[in-house]
Amino acid sequence: MAFQVDRRKLKKMSPDEINNLEAGIYPDYVVENLFQSADEEEISIQETHALLKLIMRSPELDQSIEYEEAIYELYDYEVEQNQGKELLYWTLVGIAFFSKNDFDSLMYQDYVDYGRGLLYEGNFAAFITVLKKLVEKEPISQFQFVELVKDFARLNQIPLAKSLDDLGKKIFVSQWDSDFLEKTISEQHPQQGDFHQYNLKIDDGIFNVLKEENIDFEQDYEDFEGLISIEELSNLIKSDPPLEKYLPFVPDMVNYLFIYWEEDREISYKILNMLRNLSNSIMPELVILGDLLSFDQEDVFISKTFGKYQGFSWSHIEEFINNPRLCSEIRGNAGLMLMDIAQRHPEQRSNIIDILSTIIGDPPQDTLESEALVTSLVADVLDHDLFELKKAILKAFNENRIDPTVVQSRDFTGIWNLEGIKLDQISRGKPIFLECKACGRTRRYGFDYLFLDIEQTLKGFDWDSLHFFIDHPVICSKCGAVDNYRVASNSIIGLMPGLFLNDEDTHFTELIDERIFMIIFDFVVDLGLEDISFSSVRQYVLSGKSQKLNPLILGEYYRVIGHFKEALEIFRKAHKLDPEDRKGLLMLAAAEHDFGDKEIAKILYQRVLSSTNGDIYLSISDYINRIALAGLASLNEGQSSLFPYPNNINGVSLLDYLQEHKKGKKRRR
Repeated sequence: MAFQVDRRKLKKMSPDEINNLEAGIYPDYVVENLFQSADEEEISIQETHALLKLIMRSPELDQSIEYEEAIYELYDYEVEQNQGKELLYWTLVGIAFFSKNDFDSLMYQDYVDYGRGLLYEGNFAAFITVLKKLVEKEPISQFQFVELVKDFARLNQIPLAKSLDDLGKKIFVSQWDSDFLEKTISEQHPQQGDFHQYNLKIDDGIFNVLKEENIDFEQDYEDFEGLISIEELSNLIKSDPPLEKYLPFVPDMVNYLFIYWEEDREISYKILNMLRNLSNSIMPELVILGDLLSFDQEDVFISKTFGKYQGFSWSHIEEFINNPRLCSEIRGNAGLMLMDIAQRHPEQRSNIIDILSTIIGDPPQDTLESEALVTSLVADVLDHDLFELKKAILKAFNENRIDPTVVQSRDFTGIWNLEGIKLDQISRGKPIFLECKACGRTRRYGFDYLFLDIEQTLKGFDWDSLHFFIDHPVICSKCGAVDNYRVASNSIIGLMPGLFLNDEDTHFTELIDERIFMIIFDFVVDLGLEDISFSSVRQYVLSGKSQKLNPLILGEYYRVIGHFKEALEIFRKAHKLDPEDRKGLLMLAAAEHDFGDKEIAKILYQRVLSSTNGDIYLSISDYINRIALAGLASLNEGQSSLFPYPNNINGVSLLDYLQEHKKGKKRRR
């Protein structure tokens, strides 16, 4: 069974435990909902940001989530709560995310944040270079200037921060409030952010950059073309400068890497080579690019559907989709990436077909998570031309391993048509979840009606196939067990909310699904047969020992569960073996009456009545005689026999339900 950490357990984890949790066990929306729905007193700032980091560590891409908000919140957390220790790392994550996922272009603010990340790393020279190149393009805004003043205060550069504060008063006059600086200084620890630990000296050169003409109230532009053009970057690479020369241009390099990945792989590889050199020496944070840094070892791919800010090798994608510990959402994303690769890279198509065929047609794990994965893959494959998967998809449909509320066989039309597909009849509403008691496989099965043995409802049974079962045999496609299952709790709650909910406003007939028929089996005792419970009879049948039962009881069992053909055959055989048995005569008469030959039923009823040999007392007091007499009258009036059938919550008998259901299935011209 797929490994999953309980959501309640995640909620109780400490920030350190969350930071050590494997990314991808939870889908992003679950993690997001956890901190968004929590009250402020229930979750700390540290816990919230550990959860945000968990989201951003996962390569899942969920179009409903605004990941940029998570990135900005992580920036703020790093500078306000974590002394900026990982600001450079997260700014590079943001830059790669925006570049990879078509956010048009990087913004001026992205470069400012990158420069701040360098500052917090102690690389003042690189910070000043970035800042200088930025103000040569456009002035920085008042907001950005305020953040820089705060940064120097947090880094214990108080004299510099106060000098910049004076500059702010001069530029913005009454629209400048120095309270923010005093507040920032008061919040710092004495030992925090000492620049001497880096053996660096901040010189007055900063005032050559942060001067009045380079600072403005707001920026009146939206598009920013970066600090270096692709032509200038190409020339820089050709000149083979020291690695430090690339530091100001890392945001541009990452941006161009993704822009030109498909258009010009040669320049992308040159950029990657420089980024890898930086990662191996002076900027280890570039490890965020993942397998892209190993581009010369094996094929690496970038996808719009998988990976927030990185690329993946072929083997890594395969690991994701086959990892049972991960949630179906992230594995489905990986599968979608494989489908895209198969269409764009024919040399990989055969390998990808093999992987997807195994997961769809014969998944190694048989759980609800596995079903969700198979369902998402089958739905996504309709947007691709991977027709080699038809056989696996057909098998998945036949084994009821696909959620029909997401995708159905009828969605596969035209060139995707799945000829010869056979599905169980699925009635109104959702199918039922059944778990095989032998191997644990959980599957969704269609049904027309269900049975509840009400004699057992107060005895604490576990909703297994003896007491609560569907209208047709269930054979586990994994281990072959027949009718050896229990019904999943969520299905029980959906079908019989009246057992779990105390809602006075709910109408009585809405408390139990109308497709559930409640079994009463005491009629066999009234006929003079042995006193045996329905569950005992069903146990004999399911265990293959039905030959040990009285054939009349066995026939009654099949009649009660609506298997009329089997019931009729059993009653006819029993009558042949003992044609004078009055009980057998009566039960065959009732069966012929309800679902056989009504003329034969009339003859049989009359034979039961004639068997009293004129004994008036017997004809009046004998139970079998009375039932035969009433049955004959009902037959003449066009009514059903007096033999009871299971009824649903509305009082409709199974016999009437099936007859009406059969009418609805007649072919219409």
